[in-house]
Amino acid sequence: MNFVLDDIIDRFWKDGRIKDLEELSSQNAFDFSMSDRLDLQTYKIKNFHLFRGRKAKRIRGILSKQIDAVEVRIYDFVYYAESGKKKSTVIELHDAQLDLSPFIIRPKRSIQWVKEVFNKDTSFFPDQPGFHAYYELESPNKPALKNELTADFVELISSATRLSVEGDGPYMLIYHRGKVVQTREIMAMLDFSLDLLESLFEASQKEDLL
Repeated sequence: MNFVLDDIIDRFWKDGRIKDLEELSSQNAFDFSMSDRLDLQTYKIKNFHLFRGRKAKRIRGILSKQIDAVEVRIYDFVYYAESGKKKSTVIELHDAQLDLSPFIIRPKRSIQWVKEVFNKDTSFFPDQPGFHAYYELESPNKPALKNELTADFVELISSATRLSVEGDGPYMLIYHRGKVVQTREIMAMLDFSLDLLESLFEASQKEDLL
């Protein structure tokens, strides 16, 4: 029921955010749609941490485009929490060449700080202190990720502020949880996200050259 009013508004009136995203899509040759239901997305998408939970949720202001071999979607994820409506701008990348083990990298939570007080052996990338100063990684298959996530990938994330990155199979999501990215900053965020994706292939490309 939370989205009944929003659906009516979307049908008859475009708010300022939707207008801005539609203009951005036109300027950069993206396709555009007003909104979509999360339950209609592929199961791989629905399983990401960002989308979990039973609260009402959907995606709005959807920009989509094929960039080389990568299918790109940019949208605002909207959901209702106990404290009210929340939004996160999401970059969604799909590359059929990618086969990632499930993972989430996110800003370090308080519970992780506590774990590190009692257990010094919590660093997943021991040679990346900048990463572990601010981020944590969760995955059911950490051993596989050691071969999948390159040093350049980790360094790029370390250079960002309060970024969350999720991967599973051919999909990767990049977002700042609870933050709507200003329209003027979205293309820069997309460029950064594509650099992240490209960095995952650098190790295999170097091997091919040897």
